[in-house]
Amino acid sequence: MVLGVGGSSPLGHPEPEPSEALIQLDRPSLKTLPTEAQQEGVTMALYVCLVLAAEFVAVGDHAESEGIVLATIWATTIGLALAHVFAFDLAGRLFSGGRRRSEAAIAALVQLGAAIAVAAAVSIPFLFLPLDRALDVAAFATAALVGVTAYAVARAGGVRHHRAIGHGAIALLIAVIIVGVKALLAAP
Repeated sequence: MVLGVGGSSPLGHPEPEPSEALIQLDRPSLKTLPTEAQQEGVTMALYVCLVLAAEFVAVGDHAESEGIVLATIWATTIGLALAHVFAFDLAGRLFSGGRRRSEAAIAALVQLGAAIAVAAAVSIPFLFLPLDRALDVAAFATAALVGVTAYAVARAGGVRHHRAIGHGAIALLIAVIIVGVKALLAAP
């Protein structure tokens, strides 16, 4: 409510023009990510985890060196992330009349960050362990990340601790099944 004269507040401070107020409200801050960005970031992390876990199972004994596996991790992650962001952006523009929404731009950045975080976490074993052990640890780490992510999402959604553990365990089981199916399909 404006009580002052000529568009000023009761204390004499100028009130922003209505269009300026709307612009300020439309810009989401990074401190409070939109739900869409959070969901897309979690989706990307899970997707990269599942694809990398399947790759570790499929590669198995065929991996020649830690360097080749690291290059594969990063190439796969970057390729998946860029393809997903491209598709996400194109679909978003399709449904918003050709305009890019600021929420979509933030979601794209969160997706890329999530993919990079997963690749970085999964790369660590290859820097310190022999190749065969690093493959096992990385495969376990990707599955564990799926379970931990499901647990964290459940807790953030207000689910109690014991039930959230169940959510994480079910997600872990589903991840193992997905990777197992991939391994069966990739077997000679």
